[in-house]
Amino acid sequence: MKRLLPLLLVRHAEAPHHVHEAAGGQAETGLTDMGLKQAELLAVRLKRELPGVALFLASSEQKKARQTADILGQELGVAPRFFAELEDLNISDPAGKSKGMAHLPVTPTDEPSADWQPYPGAESWHQFYQRVSCFMESLLAREDIPGIAKAQELGDAALILVTHAAVIQVVVNWWLGLDVEGMIRMEITPASLTVLRINRRGERMIERLNDTAHLYAAGIIDHIRL
Repeated sequence: MKRLLPLLLVRHAEAPHHVHEAAGGQAETGLTDMGLKQAELLAVRLKRELPGVALFLASSEQKKARQTADILGQELGVAPRFFAELEDLNISDPAGKSKGMAHLPVTPTDEPSADWQPYPGAESWHQFYQRVSCFMESLLAREDIPGIAKAQELGDAALILVTHAAVIQVVVNWWLGLDVEGMIRMEITPASLTVLRINRRGERMIERLNDTAHLYAAGIIDHIRL
């Protein structure tokens, strides 16, 4: 496999469900005013840290991710490509509803939680992991992917993926060789940056995880949750 590094994972900036504590999922919402500011701050940071670097910008097709990717693309001078494979976990019925209204049924003890589908049409974590990890394997192997006319378009570019918290969790666990049953859960905040790379010994590394220094420098502080 030809190396395509670093791999930069960006969670979309703030959307209404963050403010109103609603279930996110595949609810089709855009960014808040704060989210637009967060995306602009991240775009400026990436332009500063990646001068002269060839980039391939991929994004989820969902509106909040598309808006974030468009802002990054304008600053970086690269047009984003959009992929359904980078969309959030499909939770079906609760998407976009307040957390008070979106009560998920209790996971049955006689069924593996990774295969459990709480609502008709919902995606299990096993299905979700397969969807995201298969896409990542194809992307890093430069195989033909719908939306890319030729795999050669990827070249030796650094990848920037604008997506969702759950997708980033899957990508990081896949990167570390962990399957869905052994996944480590992690906090991924809006407009954060996670960087994955391979070191000189060929080992897969996490360089940065949920990095929000660009927001902190602008006075947008996400306090430790107590």
